[in-house]
Amino acid sequence: MSDTVLERMAGGIDWLGRVGGWIAAAAVFGILALVGVEIALRGLFRISTQISDEVSGYLNVAVIYFGLAVALKDGTYVRVEPIYNRLKGRWAIAVRWFIVLASLLYMVIATWVTLKYVAYSYRAGLVSTSYSETPLWIPQTFVVIGSALLVLQLAGFLLRGCRDVP
Repeated sequence: MSDTVLERMAGGIDWLGRVGGWIAAAAVFGILALVGVEIALRGLFRISTQISDEVSGYLNVAVIYFGLAVALKDGTYVRVEPIYNRLKGRWAIAVRWFIVLASLLYMVIATWVTLKYVAYSYRAGLVSTSYSETPLWIPQTFVVIGSALLVLQLAGFLLRGCRDVP
């Protein structure tokens, strides 16, 4: 494939990662809204939504997993800087390739296993034990989609020859 096609593919992957970041940001605002409504209802009317803590937990999972790809692309992951700073030339390139390939392999396996678990939850009709009885495949799907976005972002680094790995 030509470099232009590979760059376009990598650009599309970056865009998908950004969409994941926007979803994560929206989930943060959702948490803030839920907590605000819960505080107002309890303070003013002495009633509760009964589900704000549960839904906030699910939205927190969305924040984490939908934000993975954009965090990787933007270089906001935690890494061991003293090791990276000491590596120069071919060693630095080799370590970056190794990290991207190992991370990609791990995330492909983790995404596949999680996807199988979501399918099991759906087939078995698993629901939360809380008041809402939320079907568990719904929040579990956040994990699968976010993990898949991370897999794509790692593949995007490979498409670019690991040149722009933060």
